Amino acid sequence: LRWAILIAIFLMFMQQMSGINAAMYYSNDIFKSAGLVGNQIIWATCAMMLVNVLTTLASTWLVDHPLFGRRFLLLTGMIGMFIMSIGVVIALVLINKRSYVSEARVAAILFMLLFVIAFATGPGSIPWFYVSELFASNARASATSIACAVNWLMNFVVGLLFPPLQEYLTTYTFLVFTVALLICTIITVIYVPETKGKSVEDVQKDLDRTRPSCI
Repeated sequence: LRWAILIAIFLMFMQQMSGINAAMYYSNDIFKSAGLVGNQIIWATCAMMLVNVLTTLASTWLVDHPLFGRRFLLLTGMIGMFIMSIGVVIALVLINKRSYVSEARVAAILFMLLFVIAFATGPGSIPWFYVSELFASNARASATSIACAVNWLMNFVVGLLFPPLQEYLTTYTFLVFTVALLICTIITVIYVPETKGKSVEDVQKDLDRTRPSCI
């Protein structure tokens, strides 16, 4: 049970450290860094929100599709976010250096939208499926409460720390999330099992196989 709770906590930590809420909360600042002004910022932010909603709706179909497991969607989304976060940084650096400015502005917006799509595809919803599928019914409520608490705590931490990070790192701020996504992807590959279509007993056996000896 301890290992399952640690996995659930890790997934909530990963969801927030992906940088999605930093992107949502401070989208105006990010798009301003990309050189947008006035209504352009508003429209770009609205587009990002709309893409998030539509992709989340589409992901409800993907989650139940027989070809895609929880782990596959989670890793696909994380890898996508990792790549797009690098793209955002490169685009912002080019804009800052006044190189290929018009192309870089378009690229920055595109990478941000793809970043949101990648999140909604897996890391947005899949961790919550894991929380419900890692535990037996008698432990599920407590595990969900712990997962929610961690999720909101990390949401608060990321929201609090992003402005000073942005002030200090400027165009390189998203590299913090790039590194976090890389580390979380490696941990997921090694330790997080597939849960779709499996009984709690089978999931527990898979967890026992991935559990470090020190836990």
